[in-house]
Amino acid sequence: MVSASPHQIQRDPVCGMTVGTEAKERSHSHNGEVFHFCSSSCQAKFTAGPDPFIEAKDLVCGMTVQRKSAKQMAKHVGESFYFC
Repeated sequence: MVSASPHQIQRDPVCGMTVGTEAKERSHSHNGEVFHFCSSSCQAKFTAGPDPFIEAKDLVCGMTVQRKSAKQMAKHVGESFYFC
């Protein structure tokens, strides 16, 4: 369950899972933004190289989507796709 405003989604930017923001031990600050993670494994992947986990391109409209707050996300053949 996410403890954010009803209009704001918090996602683990690595796996796309919806996450809560209470667990400070599974969060990381990068460029002034705080990112939250479902597990220490996802957190470790992010901290080792965060850039690929910040943004994604919506395949339908072409917009740049922030992975941590994407409204929709789907997985297909092991790949994650983020949508506005």
